[in-house]
Amino acid sequence: MGKTPHILQMDEQSAIRPYRFPALTQRVPGMSHPDPHQAFQQGYQQGVEQGIAAGQQSGHQEGYQQGLEQGLKEGVTKGLAQGERQGRARFDQAMAPLATLISRLAEWEQAQLSSQQAMLLQLVEQVAQQVVQHELQQTPERRATLVEQVLAGLPSDIGPLKVWLHPEDVAALQAVGIRECQGWLLLPEPELARGDCRIGSPDSTVESLCADRLAQSMAHVRSILTEAPC
Repeated sequence: MGKTPHILQMDEQSAIRPYRFPALTQRVPGMSHPDPHQAFQQGYQQGVEQGIAAGQQSGHQEGYQQGLEQGLKEGVTKGLAQGERQGRARFDQAMAPLATLISRLAEWEQAQLSSQQAMLLQLVEQVAQQVVQHELQQTPERRATLVEQVLAGLPSDIGPLKVWLHPEDVAALQAVGIRECQGWLLLPEPELARGDCRIGSPDSTVESLCADRLAQSMAHVRSILTEAPC
């Protein structure tokens, strides 16, 4: 025979009663409630401090970076300027012996040029003298032409004239039939050189010397050599 199930019975006193939560405005014993105004002030102060700290850190980093870049730029500029000055000083110092050498070479070259010009003038003068002597020997009539040129430069009313030549020149002219020039006798004068001519009047004497004519020609040659580019 089975057992009869036990049924739990509850009276009215043991029935479940609803729980009432305390109001929010009521304080629970043992718990502290912060002041809202004080909490705001604390949060605000904390935010300000954090913002200042972050701004200082950011500004420090930015200022450091700008200072580093500016310092680097100024350092490079000053370094380049100083390096250029030092390099220029060293270059000038190194070039000083070379400049002295170039100056000495220029002086030596000028001396050589002057020496070469002097030798060339001497050679030209020697050749010119030989040519003149050769012309006097081969063409004695040129002496008469020279005398005529000198006579042409004298006044027509200068009076009676005498014409002197070197004795060898007089003999050479006589050999070709020339004894006078424009009616004036050709007279020998040992003091004169070959190619010289002296014409005298009662009031004055005019000479045309071969050495003077040669010197004038050499002066012209010298001026050409001096003005010629090196």
